[in-house]
Amino acid sequence: QEPVPHLILSSIAFDSLEDLNRYIDEIEYKFRSDKNNTNKRYNKELSRIDPNIDSDRKREIQEYYGEEFGTVEEIFTKQFRYSILITLYSILEMILTDLCYQLRRLKKIDLELEELKGMGIERARRYIWIKLSRDQETSRDFSKTPFIAVDVVA
Repeated sequence: QEPVPHLILSSIAFDSLEDLNRYIDEIEYKFRSDKNNTNKRYNKELSRIDPNIDSDRKREIQEYYGEEFGTVEEIFTKQFRYSILITLYSILEMILTDLCYQLRRLKKIDLELEELKGMGIERARRYIWIKLSRDQETSRDFSKTPFIAVDVVA
């Protein structure tokens, strides 16, 4: 017996997202740790000076550690989160493309994904929509197709 397509897709999606989640947790922990260490070093340096006498030194310390903290928060963390969005998009694209190939194989569709114009998610969305439209014309019951959840992408 052939595996059910949505179970295969769920497994692929789950594995990919689970790996990504572990990666995100690890990197976010690293950023929190870096910021905590910066904050500890900052407080230690401040404790060594007399703020009433060394106001220039205090300002230098604040600027230095403010920049270091800001680099982690504003540059590293922000760039990391942007890359996560791109990764999520890629995972979605992989899942939808795989769904198209499985649809073609299981439903014996003549149309190949590569025959449609466009790329990535948009092309997969059109392919699935064509398949759903043909099923609807045949059965007139859109709700019974097991691939209806993909319509959320549209």
